[in-house]
Amino acid sequence: MKMLFVLTSATILGVHSCSPGKKAAQDPVESAHQAGVTLIQATGQRWTAGIQGGGSGTEYTFKVAINTATPIQFGTVDLGGKARAVLVARHGSAISTTLVVPQQGDTLNLRVSVNNEVIPIAEGATIHYTDNSIAQQLLVPRIEKLAPLSRP
Repeated sequence: MKMLFVLTSATILGVHSCSPGKKAAQDPVESAHQAGVTLIQATGQRWTAGIQGGGSGTEYTFKVAINTATPIQFGTVDLGGKARAVLVARHGSAISTTLVVPQQGDTLNLRVSVNNEVIPIAEGATIHYTDNSIAQQLLVPRIEKLAPLSRP
């Protein structure tokens, strides 16, 4: 009997939470696409320099899509308990320090380099950006761990 009451209450609450004339989001992916920036993929890859004393670290890449014509500007990415600088490049282009102005329809790579720190690859992250000068956050629930890389 309790089970029936819980289901009935949930059904009633579900009906009352929708405003007339408004469609409730059926799928979390649907509501995520309404944001100015959508996460496509997140990866983390440890690297070690091939020469002694050359260092080591982790490269994080966040592939995102720009879904809005309003001005987007990326700030920092929270990883391993710290806000870290991000470099932005159009997907398929080399990462550089040249300023990239995001445009609607762009696919961008956001890169964060964590050098010479002994921390585990982060499980998730938070990307901070502004959309039309309004502060926003894009939560990254999971970062795919790539095989370690030895650099020459």
